[in-house]
This record gives sequence, structure tokens and C-alpha cells, in this order.
Amino acid sequence: MITKVNVVPATGLKVRTESGARHIRDGGESVPLSSYYRRRIAAGDLVQVKTLPKQPSAEPAVPTVAEAEAEAEAAPQEVTLASVLASLDPNDPAQVTEGGKPSLSYLSDVLNRRVSRKEVDAAQNAMEA
Repeated sequence: MITKVNVVPATGLKVRTESGARHIRDGGESVPLSSYYRRRIAAGDLVQVKTLPKQPSAEPAVPTVAEAEAEAEAAPQEVTLASVLASLDPNDPAQVTEGGKPSLSYLSDVLNRRVSRKEVDAAQNAMEA
């Protein structure tokens, strides 16, 4: 049985889901209590709550087409370095360094393993070829 917890992003933060496909909704959501989410909670990026805040009634209960496609696409696929590199937001300072290179700490968090600059450079070169 998978233990699920309710989490909301800390004030002013955008926190990616474990797959890296999208951000945790501002109103929070229920997620599996994996090592990724445990680290985000311990770091203060996510706040564990007993119940999720009520959504405003003006917000649709049905996910948008983009959200549904992102979840469907993320579910069956394994998250790879190449897929995370392809989805990086160059305007997000958490995802890229001041020099414009992908952030190794961000990539390591998303992939749940240590990522080296050499590995990132090789993956980017393979993507460009």
C-alpha cells in the first residue's frame, strides 16, 4: 500500500512533481510519500498538511487538457536526463545557473541520483546531434 500525504508548496515557491513534468498545484495535492517528497518536505519546499485547502468554486474541477496530457505522458515513461533537460525552463533560476547551464542540484533532485556536469554535457551533445 502506498502512503499518500497532502502537501502544498511553501509560500512563493514552485516545486516540481517527482516526474518533473509539472509543478505541484498552488492549492496543494495528494502525493505518494516517496524519498523525493520526503526531501522536499524536509527542505521546507513543501509543507505537509492534514487536509488540502478548499479550491475556489470558479476553478474547474476537471484538469485542463495540458495537465491531462502532461500526467498521461509522465505516467508510463521513465524520467531520463534527456527528458528533464528538454523540459528545463531557462528563466527559472532553480533550473539553470547564472551562466545558463542546467543546475546539477536541480537535475539530481528530479532524477533522485547524483548528476555530473560531464554527464549533462554528453546528454546535451547527444540531443543536438
